[in-house]
Amino acid sequence: MSHENHPAITLFKELLAVPSPSGREHQLADIIRHKLTGWGYLPEVDGAGNVFVRFEGQEPNYPLVCYASHMDEIGFMVTRVHEDGSL
Repeated sequence: MSHENHPAITLFKELLAVPSPSGREHQLADIIRHKLTGWGYLPEVDGAGNVFVRFEGQEPNYPLVCYASHMDEIGFMVTRVHEDGSL
């Protein structure tokens, strides 16, 4: 299987194609929630619109691990970066 056809890459490309500027991530959140539900998980959405899901581990003595990611993207074109780093 080529890397281009790997299921993770296909999913990543699908999610990247969804417009999700800051403050307007609800469409992407709905897609993620729907996919997780379809895979048999029970995703939850908090008051801020964050999607989270718990994956039960196989080893109770292993440490808890948390993976987190942003759903938003820059919603405007950067035309200049000032010396202080502001846009």
